[in-house]
Amino acid sequence: MSIAALLPASLPAQTAALFEEDPTGLLPPAQAMRRLPADLQVHLTAGYLALRKGAFFDAIRSLRQAEERQANPYVLKALGVAYYGAGQKKLFALKMNQALALQPEDFAPYYYLGRHYQTDYADCHPAAEYFEKALIRNPGHYRSHYHLGACYEELRRIPAAGQHYRRSLELAERAGRPFGQPYQGLARLHILDGDWSQALPAAQRAVELGPGDASALKLLAQIWKSLGNLPEAVRQFQKAAELDPADATVQYQLFRLYQAAGENRLAEAALQRFRWLSSVYRSR
Repeated sequence: MSIAALLPASLPAQTAALFEEDPTGLLPPAQAMRRLPADLQVHLTAGYLALRKGAFFDAIRSLRQAEERQANPYVLKALGVAYYGAGQKKLFALKMNQALALQPEDFAPYYYLGRHYQTDYADCHPAAEYFEKALIRNPGHYRSHYHLGACYEELRRIPAAGQHYRRSLELAERAGRPFGQPYQGLARLHILDGDWSQALPAAQRAVELGPGDASALKLLAQIWKSLGNLPEAVRQFQKAAELDPADATVQYQLFRLYQAAGENRLAEAALQRFRWLSSVYRSR
């Protein structure tokens, strides 16, 4: 899982604004922040801003200084995310569990730990339990609804998956946040039902909301391919390849589509690219 999956959406640069809008609970609300000792505020804010820049080791240094002054849940959560970004997954889990011990009513550590198990271990059983606990504490967290839906989909609890995808969409739209991933989930569920008439618009909406999401483009391409619209499938796979040039599966799909269309030169180029990417990533 990339660190972007853990961090909240981009926030305004002004420190005051950061305290007012923090969807994943890494910083205390402004009123609570003002009650903290001044030096703790400085180190916590510096650590958070370093996180936003992806400067994880700088963040760790600042947040460890904050932890020495007061190991409160906000310091521990931010430090956990910094450790995650630096590749220290065990320390990430340790800090999140320490934050839970201090503030068990907080949803955020449950959410982060759910993402950790879902992505790093591909284990949806504990991940779903964490997301369920996050939603008990914060029923309006649309990302927890989405990821719980994805876990339920993986666990073949299809009706529950659909319910959480739709709830995630409702909450995200109410908050004015473009969030296309639940539409991808609904499209996949429609495909399972064989309902292509509903799968196509759901996938198209996912692309509209997330034009930079290669997975949305690949899903839309597969649907067009299954519907027999090969030129449109090629177009969407080409866009996905531009966004994620290291994805060998996209090159293979393009090879098959070019081959079916009699575009032998393009098919050969895509096949060579697929073989090269496959060999590179096998050797790592």
